[in-house]
Amino acid sequence: MLEVEASVEIDRPAADVFAYLADKVVEFVEGERIRIKTTGGTMPIDVTRTVETSSDGTAIVGAIVRGDSSGLFRIAAPLMKMMVGSSVRKDYAKLKSLLEAADRADG
Repeated sequence: MLEVEASVEIDRPAADVFAYLADKVVEFVEGERIRIKTTGGTMPIDVTRTVETSSDGTAIVGAIVRGDSSGLFRIAAPLMKMMVGSSVRKDYAKLKSLLEAADRADG
């Protein structure tokens, strides 16, 4: 089983960030958690994203990404874990930039 966790702090209200993330969802807890599953492609992926409010009012966005690393994927699991982690961190940097820029434009 491949599992990667990542998080980023975004200077926006948690409700705004959660609303942005809520798409293609199999589990939804308003303002708190989204779970997305993909069944297509070479490896099924299960992603749980959480949004919490920090003590200073910003949003902490977290992710747990799980994938079936059985069969041929077992050999590549350590490399895939690094690649997925890197991809999530890049995605979260982009998310942070996008949402914080939108907040500056709105305000």
